[in-house]
Amino acid sequence: MGVCNNEFSRDEIIVLFDIMPSWAKYDENDSHDFLQSKYREMNMRKPNVSRFGYLKKIISEVGL
Repeated sequence: MGVCNNEFSRDEIIVLFDIMPSWAKYDENDSHDFLQSKYREMNMRKPNVSRFGYLKKIISEVGL
């Protein structure tokens, strides 16, 4: 949760982890780095919608 500045609940972090690409799930450092990079990307784009929904969307697009 700390990787996202405690912005999201434990349950929301679990949802984000579940949709991460499989390669990012194998190692705790990879998961942390991946989520941190997507969180930073979201902050740079400054979405005007649900921040959780937006982060979920950009994570899910990685696997496409």
